[in-house]
Amino acid sequence: MNYQTETSYGPPRTSGMAIASLVLGVLGIVFTLLTAIPGLILGIVALVQIKGSGRQLTGSGLAIAGIVLSILTPLIILALVLPVFMQARDRAMHQAPQGYQRSGFKMQGGPAFPAGRGNPAP
Repeated sequence: MNYQTETSYGPPRTSGMAIASLVLGVLGIVFTLLTAIPGLILGIVALVQIKGSGRQLTGSGLAIAGIVLSILTPLIILALVLPVFMQARDRAMHQAPQGYQRSGFKMQGGPAFPAGRGNPAP
């Protein structure tokens, strides 16, 4: 009788989840959170599977690289993009048209909204 056991002999194979984690981590450079979150999850699951495989699965380095890229890429992109948005917001705030006063989200005064035509006086 030939029974197959849970552990098979032969060369270890690379975890597909570890490869997918690395690929999604690299794609995070372009797609940021869209691929970073699945890349992080797959990397963690791959590490758990590799550890419990009894040396039948390899690729822990790929999984770790995928996890690191999935975490760092969105943070780096945010650190690069956030100052640009803040600077644009500051420029827009300082270059408001003359005669307008900002009051929350509501613009008051100015020639576009004169008082007396259904608009309350400021």
